Amino acid sequence: SVIRSLTAALAAGFLVLLGACSGGDEAPQAQAQTSTSAVPVSGDRAKILAVSAPASKSGFSLTADIKLAGTVSAEERAQKQATASAALPLATKAANVLNWAEAQAGLKQYFPTAQVSQNICITEGCFTYRLYPETGNIVGVKTDGPDAGGIYLYGTYVGNALTRYAHVDDSTFKCIADLDSCRPTVISTAPQNGAVDVSAKGTAVDFVFGDDIKCVDVGGTGEVGSDVKVIVTITCRQASRTVTVTPKDNRWPFGIEARLTISGVQNLAGYPSLPVEVTFKTKPVQVTPAFYVGDLALSDGSNAVHVINPTTGGITKEISFPSVPGFGPAHQMVVDALSGQLLVIPWSTTRLYGVDLEDHQVVVTDIASPSMRYITEGAFINGPNVCTAYPLSIVYDASGLGTLKSNNQLSCWNRTTKVQSVLTAKNLLAEESMRTLKINLVADKVYLLNGLHTAYDNSDFLWLPGTPGELRVLNPTTFALERKVAVGSVPVDFAVHPSGDIWVLNGGDKSLSVVHPNGTVDTQVLSGFNENPYQRPTNIILDVAKNHVYITDGYQNLVVYDLTTRREVRRIPLGTIYSSPRGMVIRGDELYVVIANRGSVMKVNRDTFTVSTFTTGLGAYPGMLYGVGL
Repeated sequence: SVIRSLTAALAAGFLVLLGACSGGDEAPQAQAQTSTSAVPVSGDRAKILAVSAPASKSGFSLTADIKLAGTVSAEERAQKQATASAALPLATKAANVLNWAEAQAGLKQYFPTAQVSQNICITEGCFTYRLYPETGNIVGVKTDGPDAGGIYLYGTYVGNALTRYAHVDDSTFKCIADLDSCRPTVISTAPQNGAVDVSAKGTAVDFVFGDDIKCVDVGGTGEVGSDVKVIVTITCRQASRTVTVTPKDNRWPFGIEARLTISGVQNLAGYPSLPVEVTFKTKPVQVTPAFYVGDLALSDGSNAVHVINPTTGGITKEISFPSVPGFGPAHQMVVDALSGQLLVIPWSTTRLYGVDLEDHQVVVTDIASPSMRYITEGAFINGPNVCTAYPLSIVYDASGLGTLKSNNQLSCWNRTTKVQSVLTAKNLLAEESMRTLKINLVADKVYLLNGLHTAYDNSDFLWLPGTPGELRVLNPTTFALERKVAVGSVPVDFAVHPSGDIWVLNGGDKSLSVVHPNGTVDTQVLSGFNENPYQRPTNIILDVAKNHVYITDGYQNLVVYDLTTRREVRRIPLGTIYSSPRGMVIRGDELYVVIANRGSVMKVNRDTFTVSTFTTGLGAYPGMLYGVGL
């Protein structure tokens, strides 16, 4: 028959090659026997059948590439989802089988060293094979003809009989010849690959397999992501053949493009899945325009945030945190569109609050141990982080007695994971004799104001003149000091003019310092701040469009100055004495001012300076006014 002639010729060809490789032209000592099917084997020859085809195992992994929407390049977006490879060419399958045979420890006595594949063609067809001179054994795969893919053996281990042992597509060798054909495959994902406008809240990512899978070692919690970080929990459900990736607090960042890739999920035979990815875009956060005011709203001193309708002035919601330790008004707030939250850092606390901008649910993150409470100052977004200053800390002993410590540190947390990412060395922001009184990021620079403890913390709570404070400018990435300029006593607030001038309000000597880009400083005493010892400048805002500067005196008045001449234009009473006007924000033609000791917000027209009451019924000591989506 054709097969019998083929195997005889192939055996003869193998023997000639074996003789040539052994260093002589002598005829072989034994004639090759032929067989067109696998022959029964026993004894040592049975060892080759005892070597099973183990799975190529690898551990489960999840990777994630998460970036802000619009920052993914066209090249990245064009990358195709990784899928199981198409049917392999026979030559590749043959090479895989031969490589596998050489790699098995149980077959080293037959195939002791790695050899290079060779090819031989005879009338009936072609073969790729490897010859092992040390043992005289040959293993080959037919590459064409009716029996293409047949695996043939020759040598002492099969009694010098040319033996058709198996086929590359037989069940024993299928996964060796083409591993990818035996891997579990993902048949669907939710959301679908390429989905857009995916809800950032309540969306888990499911990878559904078409094969039964093992859930051993598939699971856990960890941080993933590239530009944007997310903490996720991975769960595996064997019954539904599903691997699920769930973000912390069931919320992805808003307005991002995410690519999640899983690999190494094993089927019941132990073969791992290839990398499979799903890409999706989440919706931007849907913000309802509002004013937010933080205060001491509750009798136990807990923090609260009031949501105010920006048109009617009505209080639409009071968000309280009665179970959260901490005290002091929730004056430090910043909106983070990425996390979809209003981030609130109370003046003294052990926790960071995230208020959902859509439904006002509160997420709480611990930032200190119960034995310590940080005094905080400021809240600002800096790249992937939200940051604040720690001027001081209160450390409690076993009896509950607290000791005030100087810190002057900068602390930052990742905006989406809320994991602390930065904690600088103590007194990086100020010398130990000083404390940081104000900090913010403006136009890619971190600005902070420092005042002497002796000027700020005195028994009468009256800030003292004659003790200069300082303005510092830091690099926002390295936090290296770029500029340090002496200003007036107890600097409490600042504003940056488009020209680069920095307007610093000094509460101790009741002055205004204008720091120019060239380093020169103009300081002037503010007129009209001597009616009462408690009357002192507290907040400043520049109105470039109207050429005005607005300064609250912390006592009763809003004082308006000309932006060019710095002369007083108008003094506007906003309540009775000690009403304490504080935080301000501009919206449209109006300036809105928080009246801290009256629990209200006043509205001042920027052209006519007419005053009207906008909101009443706030808490005990509202301070900061923050406009969102206005």
